[in-house]
Amino acid sequence: MPDLTVSTAEMAALWNRSAPGHPLTYEVLDEMTSADPSFEAGDVLCEFEGDRLVGFALAKRFRRAFLGCEKFQSLGWLALMAVHPEYQRRGLGRKLVGRAEAYLKIQGADRVVLGGSFHHALAGVPERSPARALFANCGYDVGPKLVWDVQRDVRSFVMPDRVGADLAAAGVSGRMVVSRYGMSVEPEATAALLEFMHAEFPGRWTRDVAFALSRGDSPGLVATLEEGYSVVAFAQVHPAGSPGALRWRGFDPEIAAIGPVGVARAHQGKGLGLAIVALATEHLKRMDARRVVIDWTDLLDFYGRLGYQPWLSYVLAQKTL
Repeated sequence: MPDLTVSTAEMAALWNRSAPGHPLTYEVLDEMTSADPSFEAGDVLCEFEGDRLVGFALAKRFRRAFLGCEKFQSLGWLALMAVHPEYQRRGLGRKLVGRAEAYLKIQGADRVVLGGSFHHALAGVPERSPARALFANCGYDVGPKLVWDVQRDVRSFVMPDRVGADLAAAGVSGRMVVSRYGMSVEPEATAALLEFMHAEFPGRWTRDVAFALSRGDSPGLVATLEEGYSVVAFAQVHPAGSPGALRWRGFDPEIAAIGPVGVARAHQGKGLGLAIVALATEHLKRMDARRVVIDWTDLLDFYGRLGYQPWLSYVLAQKTL
Protein backbone atom coordinates (compact mmCIF):
# COMPACT_ATOMS: atom_id res chain seq x y z
CA MET A 1 0.00 0.00 0.00
CA PRO A 2 1.30 3.52 -0.79
CA ASP A 3 2.08 5.76 2.15
CA LEU A 4 0.01 8.70 0.84
CA THR A 5 -2.48 8.36 3.68
CA VAL A 6 -1.99 11.92 4.88
CA SER A 7 -3.04 15.20 3.34
CA THR A 8 -0.64 17.71 1.86
CA ALA A 9 -1.78 20.07 4.63
CA GLU A 10 -0.46 17.59 7.23
CA MET A 11 2.78 17.21 5.31
CA ALA A 12 3.22 20.98 5.08
CA ALA A 13 2.49 21.39 8.79
CA LEU A 14 5.15 18.81 9.65
CA TRP A 15 7.66 20.44 7.31
CA ASN A 16 7.07 23.84 8.90
CA ARG A 17 7.64 22.41 12.38
CA SER A 18 10.87 20.76 11.29
CA ALA A 19 12.17 23.61 9.10
CA PRO A 20 10.64 26.86 10.38
CA GLY A 21 13.19 28.97 8.52
CA HIS A 22 11.82 27.88 5.14
CA PRO A 23 8.00 27.77 5.34
CA LEU A 24 5.97 25.87 2.75
CA THR A 25 2.23 25.90 2.23
CA TYR A 26 0.05 22.92 1.35
CA GLU A 27 -0.36 24.38 -2.17
CA VAL A 28 3.35 23.76 -2.73
CA LEU A 29 2.90 20.13 -1.74
CA ASP A 30 -0.08 19.89 -4.08
CA GLU A 31 2.07 21.26 -6.89
CA MET A 32 4.85 18.76 -6.10
CA THR A 33 2.48 15.78 -5.96
CA SER A 34 -0.95 15.73 -7.60
CA ALA A 35 -0.14 18.56 -10.06
CA ASP A 36 2.93 16.72 -11.36
CA PRO A 37 2.05 14.27 -14.18
CA SER A 38 4.97 12.05 -13.10
CA PHE A 39 3.78 11.70 -9.51
CA GLU A 40 2.67 8.34 -8.11
CA ALA A 41 1.17 7.80 -4.68
CA GLY A 42 4.06 5.53 -3.71
CA ASP A 43 6.45 8.47 -3.99
CA VAL A 44 5.36 9.63 -0.50
CA LEU A 45 7.02 7.61 2.27
CA CYS A 46 5.65 8.22 5.76
CA GLU A 47 6.58 7.33 9.33
CA PHE A 48 3.91 7.26 12.05
CA GLU A 49 3.78 7.05 15.81
CA GLY A 50 0.37 5.51 16.22
CA ASP A 51 -1.85 7.70 14.03
CA ARG A 52 0.53 10.64 14.25
CA LEU A 53 2.65 11.60 11.25
CA VAL A 54 6.20 12.03 12.54
CA GLY A 55 8.19 11.95 9.33
CA PHE A 56 7.90 11.81 5.56
CA ALA A 57 10.07 11.74 2.46
CA LEU A 58 9.00 12.64 -1.07
CA ALA A 59 10.99 10.51 -3.53
CA LYS A 60 10.36 11.58 -7.13
CA ARG A 61 11.07 10.35 -10.64
CA PHE A 62 10.48 11.82 -14.09
CA ARG A 63 8.17 9.29 -15.73
CA ARG A 64 7.18 11.03 -18.94
CA ALA A 65 8.71 11.02 -22.41
CA PHE A 66 9.79 14.48 -23.54
CA LEU A 67 12.42 15.29 -26.14
CA GLY A 68 15.66 16.30 -24.44
CA CYS A 69 14.66 14.91 -21.01
CA GLU A 70 16.08 11.43 -21.61
CA LYS A 71 18.92 12.12 -19.16
CA PHE A 72 16.41 12.30 -16.31
CA GLN A 73 15.10 8.77 -16.87
CA SER A 74 17.71 7.21 -14.57
CA LEU A 75 17.68 10.02 -12.00
CA GLY A 76 15.80 10.10 -8.71
CA TRP A 77 15.14 13.03 -6.40
CA LEU A 78 14.74 13.12 -2.65
CA ALA A 79 12.63 16.20 -3.19
CA LEU A 80 11.58 16.88 0.40
CA MET A 81 12.03 15.25 3.79
CA ALA A 82 10.84 16.23 7.26
CA VAL A 83 11.06 14.73 10.74
CA HIS A 84 9.07 16.07 13.68
CA PRO A 85 11.40 17.91 16.10
CA GLU A 86 10.45 15.56 18.95
CA TYR A 87 11.64 12.58 16.87
CA GLN A 88 14.88 13.99 15.53
CA ARG A 89 18.24 12.45 16.49
CA ARG A 90 16.58 9.05 16.90
CA GLY A 91 17.63 7.60 13.56
CA LEU A 92 14.33 8.39 11.86
CA GLY A 93 15.91 10.72 9.31
CA ARG A 94 18.48 8.10 8.33
CA LYS A 95 15.69 5.54 8.07
CA LEU A 96 13.69 7.77 5.72
CA VAL A 97 16.76 8.42 3.56
CA GLY A 98 17.33 4.68 3.31
CA ARG A 99 13.68 4.02 2.43
CA ALA A 100 13.74 6.73 -0.24
CA GLU A 101 16.96 5.38 -1.78
CA ALA A 102 15.64 1.82 -1.85
CA TYR A 103 12.38 2.96 -3.41
CA LEU A 104 14.12 5.05 -6.08
CA LYS A 105 16.49 2.21 -6.93
CA ILE A 106 13.55 -0.15 -7.44
CA GLN A 107 12.01 2.54 -9.65
CA GLY A 108 15.11 2.48 -11.87
CA ALA A 109 17.18 5.38 -10.51
CA ASP A 110 20.95 5.04 -10.31
CA ARG A 111 21.58 8.43 -8.72
CA VAL A 112 19.73 10.52 -6.13
CA VAL A 113 19.73 14.33 -6.07
CA LEU A 114 18.54 16.31 -3.05
CA GLY A 115 15.92 18.86 -4.10
CA GLY A 116 15.68 20.31 -7.58
CA SER A 117 13.07 17.89 -8.91
CA PHE A 118 10.50 18.68 -11.56
CA HIS A 119 7.82 20.74 -9.77
CA HIS A 120 10.38 21.44 -7.06
CA ALA A 121 10.12 23.48 -3.87
CA LEU A 122 13.83 23.68 -3.07
CA ALA A 123 16.79 23.95 -5.44
CA GLY A 124 18.89 21.88 -3.04
CA VAL A 125 19.50 21.57 0.68
CA PRO A 126 19.03 24.92 2.46
CA GLU A 127 22.55 26.09 3.29
CA ARG A 128 21.89 26.52 7.00
CA SER A 129 19.81 23.37 7.43
CA PRO A 130 21.03 20.96 10.13
CA ALA A 131 20.02 18.18 7.71
CA ARG A 132 23.26 18.82 5.79
CA ALA A 133 25.15 16.77 8.36
CA LEU A 134 22.63 13.94 8.13
CA PHE A 135 22.91 13.73 4.36
CA ALA A 136 26.71 13.88 4.51
CA ASN A 137 26.68 11.00 7.00
CA CYS A 138 24.42 9.09 4.60
CA GLY A 139 27.05 9.32 1.86
CA TYR A 140 25.88 12.35 -0.08
CA ASP A 141 28.38 14.65 -1.75
CA VAL A 142 27.14 17.80 -0.04
CA GLY A 143 28.53 21.00 -1.55
CA PRO A 144 30.51 23.11 -1.69
CA LYS A 145 28.63 24.61 -4.66
CA LEU A 146 25.91 27.06 -3.67
CA VAL A 147 22.97 28.42 -5.65
CA TRP A 148 20.61 31.18 -4.61
CA ASP A 149 17.10 32.51 -4.91
CA VAL A 150 17.50 36.25 -5.49
CA GLN A 151 14.82 38.87 -4.87
CA ARG A 152 14.00 42.55 -4.99
CA ASP A 153 11.16 44.95 -4.19
CA VAL A 154 10.01 45.95 -7.67
CA ARG A 155 7.91 48.95 -6.63
CA SER A 156 11.02 51.11 -7.04
CA PHE A 157 12.19 49.39 -10.22
CA VAL A 158 13.18 51.75 -13.04
CA MET A 159 13.87 50.40 -16.51
CA PRO A 160 17.59 50.93 -17.25
CA ASP A 161 18.30 53.25 -20.18
CA ARG A 162 20.57 50.67 -21.74
CA VAL A 163 17.69 48.20 -22.29
CA GLY A 164 16.09 50.26 -25.04
CA ALA A 165 19.45 50.88 -26.66
CA ASP A 166 20.39 47.19 -26.57
CA LEU A 167 17.04 46.15 -28.05
CA ALA A 168 17.35 48.73 -30.82
CA ALA A 169 20.93 47.70 -31.59
CA ALA A 170 19.91 44.02 -31.78
CA GLY A 171 16.83 44.82 -33.86
CA VAL A 172 14.42 43.00 -31.58
CA SER A 173 11.16 43.82 -29.82
CA GLY A 174 9.37 42.37 -26.79
CA ARG A 175 5.93 40.89 -26.23
CA MET A 176 4.02 38.72 -23.78
CA VAL A 177 2.73 35.31 -24.86
CA VAL A 178 -0.26 34.59 -22.65
CA SER A 179 -1.92 31.23 -22.05
CA ARG A 180 -5.15 31.33 -20.07
CA TYR A 181 -7.16 28.24 -19.19
CA GLY A 182 -5.26 26.20 -21.72
CA MET A 183 -6.00 28.52 -24.67
CA SER A 184 -3.30 30.76 -26.09
CA VAL A 185 -4.32 34.30 -26.89
CA GLU A 186 -1.85 34.14 -29.79
CA PRO A 187 -1.48 30.56 -31.06
CA GLU A 188 1.12 31.49 -33.66
CA ALA A 189 3.25 33.22 -31.02
CA THR A 190 2.99 30.20 -28.74
CA ALA A 191 4.03 27.89 -31.57
CA ALA A 192 7.02 30.14 -32.34
CA LEU A 193 8.02 30.15 -28.69
CA LEU A 194 7.95 26.35 -28.40
CA GLU A 195 9.86 25.98 -31.67
CA PHE A 196 12.51 28.30 -30.25
CA MET A 197 12.59 26.41 -26.96
CA HIS A 198 13.05 23.02 -28.63
CA ALA A 199 15.88 24.41 -30.78
CA GLU A 200 17.75 26.38 -28.12
CA PHE A 201 16.87 24.77 -24.78
CA PRO A 202 15.76 21.19 -25.45
CA GLY A 203 14.83 19.35 -22.28
CA ARG A 204 13.61 20.51 -18.93
CA TRP A 205 13.09 24.22 -19.63
CA THR A 206 11.11 23.43 -22.75
CA ARG A 207 9.03 20.85 -20.92
CA ASP A 208 8.31 23.28 -18.08
CA VAL A 209 7.28 26.11 -20.41
CA ALA A 210 5.11 23.76 -22.51
CA PHE A 211 3.46 22.46 -19.34
CA ALA A 212 2.80 25.98 -18.04
CA LEU A 213 1.29 27.03 -21.37
CA SER A 214 -0.96 23.98 -21.54
CA ARG A 215 -2.25 23.67 -17.98
CA GLY A 216 -5.77 24.91 -17.49
CA ASP A 217 -5.91 26.02 -13.87
CA SER A 218 -4.13 29.37 -14.09
CA PRO A 219 -2.54 31.79 -16.55
CA GLY A 220 0.96 31.15 -17.82
CA LEU A 221 2.93 34.18 -18.95
CA VAL A 222 6.10 34.14 -21.02
CA ALA A 223 7.96 37.27 -22.08
CA THR A 224 9.79 36.95 -25.41
CA LEU A 225 12.14 39.03 -27.49
CA GLU A 226 11.62 38.65 -31.21
CA GLU A 227 13.54 39.41 -34.38
CA GLY A 228 10.92 39.56 -37.07
CA TYR A 229 8.88 36.42 -36.46
CA SER A 230 11.64 34.50 -34.68
CA VAL A 231 11.96 34.30 -30.89
CA VAL A 232 15.48 35.05 -29.67
CA ALA A 233 15.00 35.23 -25.87
CA PHE A 234 12.43 34.28 -23.25
CA ALA A 235 11.61 34.66 -19.58
CA GLN A 236 8.85 32.71 -17.86
CA VAL A 237 6.80 35.05 -15.68
CA HIS A 238 4.85 33.92 -12.60
CA PRO A 239 2.38 36.42 -11.13
CA ALA A 240 1.52 36.23 -7.44
CA GLY A 241 -0.65 33.20 -6.72
CA SER A 242 0.31 31.33 -9.90
CA PRO A 243 1.84 27.82 -9.60
CA GLY A 244 5.35 29.06 -10.38
CA ALA A 245 5.31 31.46 -7.41
CA LEU A 246 3.77 29.12 -4.83
CA ARG A 247 7.02 27.78 -3.41
CA TRP A 248 7.67 31.12 -1.66
CA ARG A 249 4.08 31.76 -0.57
CA GLY A 250 4.92 30.82 3.02
CA PHE A 251 7.28 33.80 3.12
CA ASP A 252 4.96 36.22 1.33
CA PRO A 253 1.49 35.38 -0.09
CA GLU A 254 1.87 38.14 -2.69
CA ILE A 255 5.29 37.18 -4.00
CA ALA A 256 5.80 36.88 -7.78
CA ALA A 257 8.61 35.18 -9.70
CA ILE A 258 10.60 35.07 -12.92
CA GLY A 259 12.38 32.08 -14.42
CA PRO A 260 13.75 30.31 -16.29
CA VAL A 261 15.39 32.87 -18.57
CA GLY A 262 17.31 32.18 -21.76
CA VAL A 263 18.81 33.82 -24.86
CA ALA A 264 19.49 32.10 -28.19
CA ARG A 265 23.15 31.23 -28.64
CA ALA A 266 23.52 33.41 -31.73
CA HIS A 267 22.19 36.44 -29.84
CA GLN A 268 24.14 36.17 -26.62
CA GLY A 269 26.52 38.95 -25.65
CA LYS A 270 24.16 41.69 -26.87
CA GLY A 271 22.55 42.61 -23.57
CA LEU A 272 19.36 40.68 -24.35
CA GLY A 273 19.51 38.58 -21.17
CA LEU A 274 19.42 41.69 -19.03
CA ALA A 275 16.75 43.17 -21.29
CA ILE A 276 14.34 40.23 -21.03
CA VAL A 277 14.66 40.13 -17.23
CA ALA A 278 14.09 43.89 -17.08
CA LEU A 279 10.99 43.60 -19.28
CA ALA A 280 9.62 40.75 -17.16
CA THR A 281 10.30 42.74 -13.98
CA GLU A 282 8.57 45.80 -15.40
CA HIS A 283 5.59 43.66 -16.45
CA LEU A 284 5.17 42.29 -12.91
CA LYS A 285 5.50 45.79 -11.49
CA ARG A 286 2.62 46.88 -13.75
CA MET A 287 0.63 43.95 -12.37
CA ASP A 288 1.10 45.54 -8.92
CA ALA A 289 3.66 42.99 -7.76
CA ARG A 290 5.65 44.14 -4.75
CA ARG A 291 8.29 41.47 -4.38
CA VAL A 292 9.79 39.31 -7.16
CA VAL A 293 12.09 36.32 -6.78
CA ILE A 294 14.30 34.54 -9.33
CA ASP A 295 15.28 31.06 -8.21
CA TRP A 296 18.16 28.63 -8.53
CA THR A 297 20.97 30.80 -9.85
CA ASP A 298 24.63 31.52 -9.22
CA LEU A 299 24.61 34.61 -11.47
CA LEU A 300 24.57 37.08 -8.61
CA ASP A 301 26.44 39.83 -10.46
CA PHE A 302 24.17 39.55 -13.50
CA TYR A 303 20.89 39.84 -11.58
CA GLY A 304 22.49 42.38 -9.26
CA ARG A 305 22.62 44.82 -12.19
CA LEU A 306 18.82 45.00 -11.94
CA GLY A 307 18.78 45.29 -8.16
CA TYR A 308 18.19 41.62 -7.32
CA GLN A 309 19.99 40.55 -4.14
CA PRO A 310 20.85 37.11 -2.71
CA TRP A 311 18.10 35.77 -0.46
CA LEU A 312 17.84 31.99 0.10
CA SER A 313 20.90 29.81 -0.46
CA TYR A 314 21.13 26.09 -1.15
CA VAL A 315 23.84 23.44 -1.25
CA LEU A 316 23.72 21.04 -4.20
CA ALA A 317 24.06 17.39 -3.17
CA GLN A 318 23.79 13.98 -4.79
CA LYS A 319 24.67 10.31 -4.32
CA THR A 320 25.28 7.40 -6.66
CA LEU A 321 23.26 4.34 -5.67
